[in-house]
Amino acid sequence: MKKQFKKILPVFLLLFLAMSFSNSSEACVDPDTTVVKVTVTYDTTNAPFIDHVIIRLSNLRLMNEEPNKVCACALTKWSPLFTNLDYVLFVDAGTNSHYAGFSKFDGTSESSTEWNSSTSSGDWSGYIATVINSGLKSDVPVDLVIRASPPSGVQYTLNGDSSIQQFSLVEAVNSARLGTDEWNPTTNKLVDAHRGIQNFSMATDVSYEQKPAAYFTSFDTEIASSIKASIDPILLIGATLQVFPNPFAENLVIELDLAKAMDLEVFILDLQGREHVKLDKEYFNAGLSNVDLSTYTHLLSKGNYFVRIQSEEGSVIKHIIRQ
Repeated sequence: MKKQFKKILPVFLLLFLAMSFSNSSEACVDPDTTVVKVTVTYDTTNAPFIDHVIIRLSNLRLMNEEPNKVCACALTKWSPLFTNLDYVLFVDAGTNSHYAGFSKFDGTSESSTEWNSSTSSGDWSGYIATVINSGLKSDVPVDLVIRASPPSGVQYTLNGDSSIQQFSLVEAVNSARLGTDEWNPTTNKLVDAHRGIQNFSMATDVSYEQKPAAYFTSFDTEIASSIKASIDPILLIGATLQVFPNPFAENLVIELDLAKAMDLEVFILDLQGREHVKLDKEYFNAGLSNVDLSTYTHLLSKGNYFVRIQSEEGSVIKHIIRQ
């Protein structure tokens, strides 16, 4: 339930913002967008409790913007769901392919602090993202995907039960608040005065559907595959990477096969491209080499990650799952 709440809140927030922004708000979301449908998908593995949530907001359009423009998004954090977002990103409408013009939303303490200091209510969780590649095009329809998991020890069900401290996914959707502004990365300040903050009311077409756990694993894998290029566009030629086992729990070993000797760095990244593990640069001989990462797996919560090996010439990435 928590996951669903988290995802739903962000989506609804974005929806409401999109419908209410003025053209001068520079929120990267077209103010003339008409929201057609919101789909909330949650798992049935531990029913009635919710462990996985995907919120998809359909028929959004972004404002025309040049590369390197930075936008901020903030969600009210009254619900624990906001503390455990897996990722937030735009995808091409009707697909699970990351929209190339906009990076994945990345949670930052600076953005959250700025939102909290600039609003009377406070308790916002802030995210920033950058316009990339050829920029944003207003004639390209996109969907917003929010992926979340409930924090450890917190229970969510569809309707909740306050008497036994269960959070309600539906209540989170109905009570969400959201805001977006342009973010100035030089000053770490929001450019606008939170014009987009809106209370969300259930005024759009929202549907709920249950799926087995395997659906969410497949979904994350598809998303991960679609965003590889945005993390590492230059492929390291003459290098292959294998991971054992995958999915993994505690033990994790990578096998490198190099066409020539080289200095390499090894990283473990999450789906937002954030580093969770970084090994110091090391010299590797040509041929097969193994790197044992088992001593670092305790730093990773359950979910999807990338292992990346990188040299001055490029990099190779492998999608991995911590179970």
